[in-house]
Amino acid sequence: MYFKKYTVVFLLVLAGVLYWCNQLAVVVSSQEYADKKIVFPVTKGAVLRFSWRHSVNKTLVEEYFHVKDENELELYLVRYDSYGAGMPFLPEEGKFEQKNGMFELAMSRKFASIKMGIGEEAQLELYYNGNNISLYRAYAPGSLIQLEVKKRCQAYIQYAAAYLQKAIKQL
Repeated sequence: MYFKKYTVVFLLVLAGVLYWCNQLAVVVSSQEYADKKIVFPVTKGAVLRFSWRHSVNKTLVEEYFHVKDENELELYLVRYDSYGAGMPFLPEEGKFEQKNGMFELAMSRKFASIKMGIGEEAQLELYYNGNNISLYRAYAPGSLIQLEVKKRCQAYIQYAAAYLQKAIKQL
């Protein structure tokens, strides 16, 4: 009986850990700052929104992504209020509309990861579930960052490994 009780407890704990590990997490990282990772849990279907200032016309641009699965993000909407160099608008790029003074381009573009350059003037920010992460403050100007969706265990193990590498270097 004693053995059975602890076996059941062990199996329940193991099932909980496996369930937790199989959930998704967003990882933002930079090769220049290997020890600086931003990791947070996310669910399938969640919306990630990037906002940044256009380098030429200095207006706000918003990009909306759905989290589809591990290593799968879908850019489904781009919003901006002024045309500028490189802004999408062609019919083959998606459904283009003007709503409430904003231009909107609905589309479906799949990405395994997203790479972006950090510039202070762009003021790159990431929004998720009511939270705002100022990426342009977290990483130095000129840094290249990468956003990925990974299994939670993999994401946190990478986070811990980067932290340990930094601690070892400081010894």
